Amino acid sequence: MSNRLQYTMFNQLMTSIERLPVMSGIIDQMVELTILRFFKPKRIIEFGAATGNWCIVMNALCNGYVDQHYTLVEDFSWHTNNHINNKNQAVIYKFPESKTELTQHVAKHIQSFDIIDTSVDQLIETDLEEPVDLVRIDCDVNDESNWDKTVNWIDRNGSDRLIILSDDIKSTVAPHRMLIMQQLVAQGKMNLMWIGEDTAAWCRPTMLYESHRWFTYVYSFKEAELMNIYEIPLKLHGYKQDYIHTNRSNLYEILIT
Repeated sequence: MSNRLQYTMFNQLMTSIERLPVMSGIIDQMVELTILRFFKPKRIIEFGAATGNWCIVMNALCNGYVDQHYTLVEDFSWHTNNHINNKNQAVIYKFPESKTELTQHVAKHIQSFDIIDTSVDQLIETDLEEPVDLVRIDCDVNDESNWDKTVNWIDRNGSDRLIILSDDIKSTVAPHRMLIMQQLVAQGKMNLMWIGEDTAAWCRPTMLYESHRWFTYVYSFKEAELMNIYEIPLKLHGYKQDYIHTNRSNLYEILIT
């Protein structure tokens, strides 16, 4: 890696996830970070917090940009019932086995947060006291019939600046997450703004102008060389609206150079 990249956001992100591994891909995290820095969501909720490391890393690298409050939703009974802490995963990710463990871990890194020990199915039975600006989906509902209720809950509890991130959208992992989120697009309640290697992002239609400004920001911010490897730039694709699409061919090579 060249000296000119030594202190870029990419390096900061790499350093952070070496200490706090995050299960989603580095390239997707890079773009997610630009979303948080640009749109400055103040209230963030993550469905399926697991280690809490995604929230911790995003919060650390957004310091100086925006004050954020994180709500981490995790169903610890699922961990126990499915023996998620097998030997291999425990060494790499060290999944907390209780709300107390997760709280102790997160409290070392984030000042403003709360943790909800429940399944998404149970959470959607009540509404939030304050609207949320960013929702990250990194788990599934237990009852498939609750997906529609979950999508409606997100829309109902989302602010007028709502952004939704969904992880694991690959066709071999959880493509239904992207398909279910597209229902909100069909209803005119959200716009697709980015499809990555494993993650996609949506924003309110009223944020369309800002999303185009975000496109420009992604292209022009000081680490733009990371977005233009081997002279293959990020591509814009769209039907009635544009969204950014990133993939291995234009970004992944940075990991092996």
